[in-house]
Amino acid sequence: MLKKAPYSIHPSKQIRLIIDTDAGCEADDQFAIAQALMTPKFDVRGICAEHFTDRFNENSEQLSFLEIEKVVTLMGLSGSVSVCHGSPRMTGEGVFEKSEASELIVREAMRDDPRPLYIVLLGAVTNVAAAFLANPAVQDRVLLVGGMYPDNTWNFNSCNDHIAYNILLDSRAEWWTFNLPMGIGMQASIMHLYNAVYPCGAIGKYLYERTLYAVETLTERIAEDRAAKRMGCDVSQAAFAAFMPTGENWSFWDCAVVGMAMYDHMDAYLMKPAPLLLDETGRTQFRPEHPHLLRCYQMVDSAMILEDFYAKLKYYFGNESSFDFLSRQRMHLI
Repeated sequence: MLKKAPYSIHPSKQIRLIIDTDAGCEADDQFAIAQALMTPKFDVRGICAEHFTDRFNENSEQLSFLEIEKVVTLMGLSGSVSVCHGSPRMTGEGVFEKSEASELIVREAMRDDPRPLYIVLLGAVTNVAAAFLANPAVQDRVLLVGGMYPDNTWNFNSCNDHIAYNILLDSRAEWWTFNLPMGIGMQASIMHLYNAVYPCGAIGKYLYERTLYAVETLTERIAEDRAAKRMGCDVSQAAFAAFMPTGENWSFWDCAVVGMAMYDHMDAYLMKPAPLLLDETGRTQFRPEHPHLLRCYQMVDSAMILEDFYAKLKYYFGNESSFDFLSRQRMHLI
């Protein structure tokens, strides 16, 4: 368990939170998971593994599951947070498989609890769509946070299962989504992570090293995938490869989603009717008369969100060495 926070949250301000994440993919999910688990406003009811497109690995959902478990364990929270396997990608409209994740979502949504239930979307949304299909009443009892508003642009998360995404778009669920430029400010330099994250115990060391892995090992894969899908890019292939990603920084989009759940950034959004994703390329059918209106956020306070992460990591783990972590783990096992 984490030590007591230096401040308290009034019960009326607390929310239940389910994290739906493709943590095995890159590096920002791990930061977002850690930030959510360190936030007193959240009662994290479970973390659900999502699949993702990876031509180098057949079982990406398992990679996400193992990555979630690693983050939870390194934070000393193993056994106190539910980590759930997720559903496979949908193969047709209305075709879904139940999973630990979808069943957790149904169970938590239907639980008699006056606190609202937020589901933060940090990957494909297959688990949530499966829960909606398994029990349609769930969509009236959750608030979805995250996911890009479709706008004829390819997006990794929504296009990983556009069938599932459309189930959410056609649902009744309240949904706080975002536009593509929103996460531009969610950047951190590798040098800053070395100074602010790496010294913070076993979890800080791992988060920094995972980012290096993403920058150094995944860069070539990401550049290849994005180059194949880039639309209207007016730079040379060599220039595109040099800045996608840059090698000096990483983008922490998923922390923006956690930040939206912490603070809803009042008046920073437009209400837009739900469109429809036509295929996995991101082609969009706009539906001006559709009754399901989504909050589409135009900006977030990236400085506040990232500074909140650094401050919490320092408070909870800044004085912890790897030896301290191993000692806590031995005590937990006993």
